[in-house]
Amino acid sequence: MKFYKYPWNLIALSIVILFSSCEKVIDLNLNEGEKKVVVDAELSDQLGGCIVKLSETKNFNDDNSFVGLTGAKVTIMNNNQLLSTLTEVSPGVYKDDNLKGEYGKQYTLTVNLNGQTFTGVSTMPYLVPFDSLYVETNLSSGMYIPIQP
Repeated sequence: MKFYKYPWNLIALSIVILFSSCEKVIDLNLNEGEKKVVVDAELSDQLGGCIVKLSETKNFNDDNSFVGLTGAKVTIMNNNQLLSTLTEVSPGVYKDDNLKGEYGKQYTLTVNLNGQTFTGVSTMPYLVPFDSLYVETNLSSGMYIPIQP
């Protein structure tokens, strides 16, 4: 009962318990991995919307700057028919300003780089029409504000 007679003892004990939490140091093993080629490709339905970026993976502690891979042959085909051989416009960046994708068509991207071949196949999805957008506010009236496209 003497302990409760002096409230600062209880406060001090609470502070000691509160600030004496456990701490465990976790050592992450971030070994340097084998470099892999990264292919980032875009094809849109707009002229100038075809761009391919080639780079390599980076280690965890490396900076996040883009270092492109040069000297690749990059082609895009549709139904086994060559549509374009992209040209390198800057290190690791390949473009075709005249290529325009079409909805529902399947495209094959082929990258030949240093004796390795990378291939990807994708179908351009059909355009989904944008009808309308509604925003609900947090006002008590529950008012809706229509936004027309």
